[in-house]
Amino acid sequence: QASDWLVQLALMDVYVRYAKIFALRPELVPMCGQHILRAFISGIHSNDRRVVARACYMFSRFVKAAKNEMVPLAPDIYEALRGTLVVQFIPSSILLSAQVAVAPSQSASAPISAPSILVNGSLKLEDQACVFEALAGLIAAMPPDRLRPALRSLLEGPAANLAELLGADPARLASDRLGHIAWAARSIEAIGTVSKPFSVRHTCAAPEWEATLCLAANMLDRCSGLLPADVALWRAMLFLCRRMVEVLGDQFLPSLDTLVSFLYIGVQAADFVELTTFAHQCVLRYQLKMQPLLQKWLRVIVLRPLELWKNMPDGSEQLRREKSELNCAILLLLKEIAHRCPVAILEPMVASRGASSDLGHEVVTFLLLGFCDPRELRACFLATGAWSALLDAIVGPGGVGPETLSALPLAQLVHQLLWCSVRVEPSDIQSQKIMGETAAILRCLTSLRLLPEAIRAEGMEVVKQGLMVALPGLPSEESPQKLCDALMADAPLKEIRLSLERCAAQWRRSCGGGCVTRAWRN
Repeated sequence: QASDWLVQLALMDVYVRYAKIFALRPELVPMCGQHILRAFISGIHSNDRRVVARACYMFSRFVKAAKNEMVPLAPDIYEALRGTLVVQFIPSSILLSAQVAVAPSQSASAPISAPSILVNGSLKLEDQACVFEALAGLIAAMPPDRLRPALRSLLEGPAANLAELLGADPARLASDRLGHIAWAARSIEAIGTVSKPFSVRHTCAAPEWEATLCLAANMLDRCSGLLPADVALWRAMLFLCRRMVEVLGDQFLPSLDTLVSFLYIGVQAADFVELTTFAHQCVLRYQLKMQPLLQKWLRVIVLRPLELWKNMPDGSEQLRREKSELNCAILLLLKEIAHRCPVAILEPMVASRGASSDLGHEVVTFLLLGFCDPRELRACFLATGAWSALLDAIVGPGGVGPETLSALPLAQLVHQLLWCSVRVEPSDIQSQKIMGETAAILRCLTSLRLLPEAIRAEGMEVVKQGLMVALPGLPSEESPQKLCDALMADAPLKEIRLSLERCAAQWRRSCGGGCVTRAWRN
């Protein structure tokens, strides 16, 4: 009941620091729990912004530390905070004026937001998000028979907003399109925030999440034509999709198949890295179950960011950094696809004609470009990892068959791969990984166990030519010959890698660092 704001903040800090004591002494909950929660609720309802912001944040931390002990009090907490959970409609005129006041130099095409607008009293939007997350944490700790109705109550407000927008008269939406689309975005973001404490373990809540996701997908469908004008809805939907991967698990795959096209409609150049990272998350989570969806949407998922990357300028250090970031994001996605569901990439790569062959050619060219600059260690490592996984999927046990190798540009691959791997900085940990993946690729192309003799002999000849290209001016053929002997003998991977490292070390000693610099510039 302290009136001084500094005392209130200090008390809340003490409550959070000692929250775990309730787990050790449950008998303290009836004695102190109500008083502590009343202090937080009073702070959240305060008229002092200094108290409100801290109270919302500290309340979220307190609930995380003592949620199991606070679950019996969850209905009372919800009723006390119910008024703060309303996601209100804010006209675009207010949003734009608040945005200009905070960032006058921001471009007109930037997504509108409400960084300084107070809702439901003295709360900012981030304060409201803390309250949503705290209550969701309490609900996630409930037994199944109480969890579902409590979750429905918490999702009721944002879901009702989406339902109202879906049933709204077109004239009403047209009167303030940006305001309504921002309202939908905030409602979807609130739903995503509620999902944070949930995971696939909460199977009983799946119907509630599926129903809410259906509303959000319908909203995205209705507003798809407006996405390029304001990307707030797109970003909120991407956030919700990332959460549904973790919450619904395999049950989210049919919805993801529907949402892919919408997610790629409204995406702006600056958001392609985040979208590609989401695709990587899906491949990592679903693995082989993702293969049918990749086979259907690979042209969109890979080619769209690839086309953007090719057209990105690199006239300054900042632009080069942004281009490199997208480059690595695409390479990481391709590497993960090559490991988890390689058929989705191999099919277009080996196709002889049609649209699939065009896609395959773009992917092959992009993966080869990963070897262009040995200074870009991460790109080199991701490219070698992708090629290693693809070749293992062809010639390894249960692979698609070594005959497929003839459809790939193996000579170009080996030449560029060896040229790059001997020029990377040897002291970096990434370089050692690159050498290991390079050794795996060379063994796939020359394996005595896995390849017919004719294909193996062709692979050995390609490797010998690649060593000549990668090691110009080498005074002695001893190290390359030992590498070839190791490959011919089908030696262990470690021995092949060591032989390759000796080749690189001998070339560096004989040619010097200056030759390395000239080589990658040429």
